[in-house]
Amino acid sequence: MLLEPLGTQTANFCDAHYRLLPGRDAYLAVGMAKVLRREGLVDQEFLDRHAANVEAYLRLLDGYTLPQCAELSGVPVGTIEELARLYGGRHPAAIILGYGINNWRRGAETYRLIDALAALTGNIGVPGGGVSHGHGNNHLETLADPSAHAREFVRHTRTIPQPIIGRGILEASDPPIKVIVVSSANPITQSPNAPLVAKAFRSVDFVVVIDQFLTDTADYAHVFLPTTTFLEEEDVCNSSGHPFFGRVRPAIAPQGEARTDLEIVQGLADCLGFGPLMAGTPKEWLERLLAPVFARGVSREALDQGLAELPDFEDVPFADRRFPTPSGRFELITEFPPDAPTADGRLYLLSIHPKSWLNSQALPKDQQGLPVASLHPEDGRRFGVADGMRARLRSSVGELTVRVKLTEASNPGYVLLYQGGWIKRGHGTNLLTEDRMTDTGLQAAYYETRVDLMPEEATA
Repeated sequence: MLLEPLGTQTANFCDAHYRLLPGRDAYLAVGMAKVLRREGLVDQEFLDRHAANVEAYLRLLDGYTLPQCAELSGVPVGTIEELARLYGGRHPAAIILGYGINNWRRGAETYRLIDALAALTGNIGVPGGGVSHGHGNNHLETLADPSAHAREFVRHTRTIPQPIIGRGILEASDPPIKVIVVSSANPITQSPNAPLVAKAFRSVDFVVVIDQFLTDTADYAHVFLPTTTFLEEEDVCNSSGHPFFGRVRPAIAPQGEARTDLEIVQGLADCLGFGPLMAGTPKEWLERLLAPVFARGVSREALDQGLAELPDFEDVPFADRRFPTPSGRFELITEFPPDAPTADGRLYLLSIHPKSWLNSQALPKDQQGLPVASLHPEDGRRFGVADGMRARLRSSVGELTVRVKLTEASNPGYVLLYQGGWIKRGHGTNLLTEDRMTDTGLQAAYYETRVDLMPEEATA
């Protein structure tokens, strides 16, 4: 079964699709937990032996009524009861989470409330159970040779959280930031409050961008260094959702003046006087980086022939019921006060991922015409816009011209735009998003931005 606010294509592959209000998953989880308790679908042995903060968590649940959960989540009481029985009446039962929750201010707490459902039902540490999110994509990196990070050479560090990179660059004063080098990123397009990020890039003395395309960020570079695609280089690639990784072999020679990232760094090292420390072919570097992986039994032959399996990959996380917490137990969330959507007449901006491209890696054909802003017909009437009309979205940080699409698939009070479109092509959703951070985890709270919508003739 699928739980998400929109009528996406994923719903076509599910036995059932239940819609809820965007960002209100926490209240659905609380409501389901209340039903699980009421109907005796709780694994008391797991709670007694492996959970902490149980009493405080139960008090949290008692602080809500089921009708209140229904109102806050947008899911009727009867549907909450049905979902709880479906989940609690089958064992094992798995929950697979997407990334949209990350983009809300209280996303981390929402994940914990959903995790609590698995704890309540004993679906942690069992095959076929659990709550999965992210799939441990960086497992290969954690196994690689740590000396490659060369931390012993680092004298000074400073970290700016990505959601506030514009503010961070402008406010840095001890010392001020004079040089920016961008690699494997497009911050002007992808960071919140793009106008402020652009101002920050203009404020520094020297900007270098390493990329394959002349992105929005490349427009702010004093020097642009073309780098290769995966089709032109030798590398390894890990996976998402399964424990395998494989070699990447060049299909063609580097085109034009493009160099691999390794060659660019090695050339810079030569200029700075420590070229020998960075010397080596891609094959030699991969052998060095993967030495700890090979030492743990991974076969070079298997990797050369296709795929190799990562060592110590947990098929069933927490099968030993040991948790990396201060108590060594599964620590239940203890506080989550109600937080209703702000009713100020504006629309919540949902900058969602499209099917056709990944982040800002979009083709020109994907960005023809104006960006499409999808909203409910009720909001169309409220703001005086019709289907197909040009309109202006305006937030506290910027504005964007859009083409209106009225659809019942949207929820009243929300407007949807695809993220990743380039500003120079008339798109750029992050021209609107405010540079807010989540309460926990230093994530960008993209979906907390609210916007006004005006017919274009009203803005003339």
